[in-house]
Amino acid sequence: MHDLNNTQLILLALLVSFVTSIATGIVTVTLLDQAPPAVTQTINRVVERTVEVVVPSKNQPPITQTIVVKEEEFITKAAEKNASNIVEIGRLKKRSRIGGIGRPPTEEYELELLGTAFALNKTFIASQYKVISDTEGLVIRTTQNHIYRAEVVLQDFTHNIMLFKVGEQIKSAEGLEVNAADAYAFAETPFAEMSRVQIGQTAIALGVGNGVVLSLGVISQVQTKGGTIAEDGTRTPKELVSIHTTIEANKRYAGGPLININGEILGINIIADSNEFVTVPIHLVKDAMVEAAQKKAE
Repeated sequence: MHDLNNTQLILLALLVSFVTSIATGIVTVTLLDQAPPAVTQTINRVVERTVEVVVPSKNQPPITQTIVVKEEEFITKAAEKNASNIVEIGRLKKRSRIGGIGRPPTEEYELELLGTAFALNKTFIASQYKVISDTEGLVIRTTQNHIYRAEVVLQDFTHNIMLFKVGEQIKSAEGLEVNAADAYAFAETPFAEMSRVQIGQTAIALGVGNGVVLSLGVISQVQTKGGTIAEDGTRTPKELVSIHTTIEANKRYAGGPLININGEILGINIIADSNEFVTVPIHLVKDAMVEAAQKKAE
């Protein structure tokens, strides 16, 4: 050690620091891989990113800036990404208003609201089956008061969901506030990968109640079925059939989406016969969309 000059000592110190950093990284990744989902979820609640900004100046040392990204920022962005696709499902009804002296009776429309629904894309709207009993004269209303006729294209009694096709836009209806502007632009919603759904992950339910409303919870249970092991050792993965969260049952969210903090759709919320708040996984909703599209083609 005493035989080394200053340059060699500096190089030796850098080598030791480099090896120590690699060892620390390997130990950290190993511990995270072995930790239960609830622990990793807690760690991810607050994401800290360190960005080193090197100023190209000989006299000024590198500046390190620490940026803290809180989970609430992800939640806000996730809600904003999907809020425009939240709609209300309802039925247009005519009502007569008695006229006065010299004035004939007039006919006006009223909108009977039935529940919450969610636009999966520009064509299909999903909701809970129990929300609708009579499928005649249905319409959807966007958060900006656009009104469209809605046609039921699929009723899935097994999973308690139904799909609607977005019909023609209603430009005016006497007695109702209607936005007659150009066609409403529904966003293309990103679907979550079901294999990554785990208990402890943040879950966000969106619904309608004097505007878009939000309820926050975590995934408490995932129910699966099937899954086999063949003689050759190959495995057939289990199918996710329902997602349970800590979110309390509320009809404002029935028919609306459950999303993660990335803004991806986990599924459509329903209230089961047991009054339990349950989410139908999005892959089952996608299967229903494929079936509806095939029926339309026939």
